[in-house]
Amino acid sequence: MDAASYFLINGGGAISLAAALFFALGVGLGWSLWGRIRPRLQETQRKLRLAQARVEASTKEARQLRSEREAKQDSLSRASEARERERLRAASAEKGQAKTAEQHARLQADAQQLQAQKQALEDQQQALQSRVDAYKKANSELKARLEQAAESEQRLSRAETAAAELQAELAARDRRLDALGARAAALEQAASEARRGPRAKRCAEPAGMRQDPRLGPVYDEAPAEADDLTQIKGVGDVLQAKLNQHGIYRFAQIAAWGPDQGEAFSELLQFKGHIQREHWAEQAKALAAGSGGD
Repeated sequence: MDAASYFLINGGGAISLAAALFFALGVGLGWSLWGRIRPRLQETQRKLRLAQARVEASTKEARQLRSEREAKQDSLSRASEARERERLRAASAEKGQAKTAEQHARLQADAQQLQAQKQALEDQQQALQSRVDAYKKANSELKARLEQAAESEQRLSRAETAAAELQAELAARDRRLDALGARAAALEQAASEARRGPRAKRCAEPAGMRQDPRLGPVYDEAPAEADDLTQIKGVGDVLQAKLNQHGIYRFAQIAAWGPDQGEAFSELLQFKGHIQREHWAEQAKALAAGSGGD
């Protein structure tokens, strides 16, 4: 194995490890954010439900106190009417003046007591109203916290989207690493054949073939035997003619392409990304293995 093959194989493993670490980091960050936000969101929702229950209980209590106050006000009104009747009756009956005065005093005391009760009920109503206002304020604060929690959840969703994009990028890098591995294997096979002797070297590098620094192995002239490149999915007669113009006649040449050669031929053929999408190198490698071509 030469130095270039060793570097490609070991470098590919390091890149795969780095890709896996980046993926694990992205997934771990997403789960960590969700694990920290979810308990806070659930606790906020629980507090909101408790606050709403308290507000409803306070409202019910306020209505009950209001009904009691109205009942006592009605009682006070009836007492006032009774007091007025007693006063008129005392004015018309001289003999019952002492009794009327006593009754009047008692009614007046009852009226004062009812007035005090009325004032106490109004104080209670005011206190309940203050509590209702406090609960409304707490409810508004809880809603604001829920909105913050929703915003945090959106940030978590964006983080998960970024993690998915990172995963897609890692998958693309894995595909590129697979292509590099295939190229390294082809180079290793070529080196092995070169070590077999001059005859193997002549078979690995037929007459008229040279190594182009940008395009890889190409023919300066058409070889005696050429493969039918239209067997590759996505290659028609027009593309085959263009490939022949650039010195590409055999499946083995396309099978040895790496990402750089794929991009170079994409520009030459004016089909940006077409070679990578159709996986020409993988198809050519399978066709070369099936036909026994180099």
